[in-house]
Amino acid sequence: WQELSHHIALNNTLSAYYQYPVFILNEGSAGITSGGYVTRTGVTSWQNRMTALAPNKWIVHLGVNDLGGSVGFQSNIQTLVDTFKNTYGAIGQNIVLAIPSIRTNWQPYINNLVNGNGLTQGPNFNTFYANNTSPTLYVGVHPNVAGHVQMGRLWGISMIAPQNVVAVQDSNSLRVTWNNLALIEPSISGYRVYYGLSTSTMSTSVDVGNATSTTISSGLTSGQTYYISVRGYDNDAFSLNYTGTSTHVSVTYIEDAIAPTVEVTAPTSLSTVSGSSVALTASSSDNIGVAGVSFYINNTQIGSEDTAAPYSITWDSTATTSGSRSIVAVARDTAGNRATSTSVTFSVLNAGYTPTSIQASSTSDGAVITWSTTVLASSKVDFGLSSDSLASTTQEFDTTPRVTSHSARLRGLVPCTQYSYTATSRNALSESATSSVQTFTTAGCTENATVSSITSNSISVTSGGSVVGDSVTLTVPADITASTSQVIFRISALSQSEFFASLSGPSGKVRATAGVFNLRSFMDEATVISTFDEPISITMSYQTSEITGIEETSLRIYRYDGSVWSALSNCTVNTSANTVTCQTTAFSEFALFGDAPSEPEPEPEPEPTTPASTRRSGGGRINRNLIPQFASATAIIQPATPSTPATQNTYVFNVSLRFGTTNDDVQQLQSTLNKLGYTVTATGPGSVGNETRYFGRATEAAVRIYQREHGLPATGFFGPLTRQSLNAKIQNSAR
Repeated sequence: WQELSHHIALNNTLSAYYQYPVFILNEGSAGITSGGYVTRTGVTSWQNRMTALAPNKWIVHLGVNDLGGSVGFQSNIQTLVDTFKNTYGAIGQNIVLAIPSIRTNWQPYINNLVNGNGLTQGPNFNTFYANNTSPTLYVGVHPNVAGHVQMGRLWGISMIAPQNVVAVQDSNSLRVTWNNLALIEPSISGYRVYYGLSTSTMSTSVDVGNATSTTISSGLTSGQTYYISVRGYDNDAFSLNYTGTSTHVSVTYIEDAIAPTVEVTAPTSLSTVSGSSVALTASSSDNIGVAGVSFYINNTQIGSEDTAAPYSITWDSTATTSGSRSIVAVARDTAGNRATSTSVTFSVLNAGYTPTSIQASSTSDGAVITWSTTVLASSKVDFGLSSDSLASTTQEFDTTPRVTSHSARLRGLVPCTQYSYTATSRNALSESATSSVQTFTTAGCTENATVSSITSNSISVTSGGSVVGDSVTLTVPADITASTSQVIFRISALSQSEFFASLSGPSGKVRATAGVFNLRSFMDEATVISTFDEPISITMSYQTSEITGIEETSLRIYRYDGSVWSALSNCTVNTSANTVTCQTTAFSEFALFGDAPSEPEPEPEPEPTTPASTRRSGGGRINRNLIPQFASATAIIQPATPSTPATQNTYVFNVSLRFGTTNDDVQQLQSTLNKLGYTVTATGPGSVGNETRYFGRATEAAVRIYQREHGLPATGFFGPLTRQSLNAKIQNSAR
């Protein structure tokens, strides 16, 4: 029964360690010596039993009956080891050799056997029982029951070893971890870690106490591979009893002096965030490995370090007030090197009090601004004539109680004027949010015309200045008023089709389509300056196509005061620049008008001498003796052919023609000019073979060229002098 007790203890330890059933075969026999056991291994029954069992561990505890260590004892044990290896395939580390519990002089022979055969050192029963005498564990030459339990415990310790040993580089050190043997054998109280440059030279050791990891940081050489193993030991108060040695592991140490790189990827620069789950993200890389990334907002760490990519944490922005913030990410590599990202500035705007669904409805002298918030907040509107000059305000209201539906009324505004505005709400924590700049235009434009574009400029009364719009330029002299030191001038282009839908222009004048403009000057958002102490110059530009049917030199700028049109004074027309400049001392609506072209006074003209053979036909005189290239009185001159008689009719012009005229004479004039080299146009209507009955700008331009080359006034008007010249040229060409 004493033998059974330590077999049970050993069996329990090994079963827990290997996690499968373990069976112990006791081959002990009273009074047997090492030599007697050598004899036993030669017995056939013993050999058959071992062959059938095929043990994977050989536990040798012999020598008590040998009366002490000796050369003979060592020789006998060596014979047994050779038999286990050669006959039954045992390997050295699976043969565990203990130091006997009594007698002396064992150590040198046991050491020789262990080292010479690669055996596992078993328990030192001799030292253990000698030291642990209270309570009594040993009686005579055998342990008692308690002693056998301790014998099983010591056998178990010697036959297990730390498992799952892992060695990795951590910062500029090596970190070693292993499993906790105390979960299998509670008496395990500490560990010793061995390391070196090979498995046979792990001569450096570190006692790490009751821990399952340690860091090796001193004496390491970059590029060197280190081999590491671990042994456990028990809590014996007199002499530590060690476990077996773990399987060795290796790791190559690389010294790392390069810091990682890191960059904040969210929030982005100048962005605005809100809510309870704002994502803070960063990217990081390192030449060896990134260990983790931490986030700091305004120098305060947010959450814990994220140790796995992608690096991200969430942040509750509602726990802080709205406003500007800065964020950095700090990366740490496996060598402990750290790097800090570039700071990113962003804004916190906690949701709820930001104005949304902003709308404006206007009258001729006011407007109502409405918006919504999702939390209770106050109301305020700032407004002005431009986005950078919101000088007027409603002041803050809806403060007691605060509201979610907001409405602000603006009064005393100027009709037909665009205003800029923002809506602002403030919550109970005094956090405020302002909308982007919005615009509205008051009603009241003449004929309810809509405003299509606006140009504004603020001008000092002391120095004067100018306002340059798309088609209108205002030149403002100094000292135009004594009412204020700064005047805001505005040019508003109105819809021409709406403005002139039912409104007529000045009597007898033709309207240019160069635009209609509302001109205003302001002291502030609600005060208009209608008249000036000094005249202001207005320059309007036009395209040729915009003055069709108008005598260009007659163009004038007219002002509409709400009832009548009045021509401005001191007007000049620059036909080269296509501009008209006039002066005014009052503002309202302005447009460009002129006169329809008129026939010049007939020039004195001698009565042409016509041969007797000439007769009238159509709109001119026909001379049958002229060259055949001028056709008879048809709309288009027909080409001559060599067989055409020399007495073809020749067209003679008797009627003055001007821009806008439509008749057969115009078509004959275009054909004649084209044939004489004064080309009306190269292609299309008016070109050779495509002459038309309409006297347009191209015909006018061709007539001017003819007039300049023949010393006539280059008016483009086909009057008596030009007719006489062209008729003579036709007749001379035919001679």
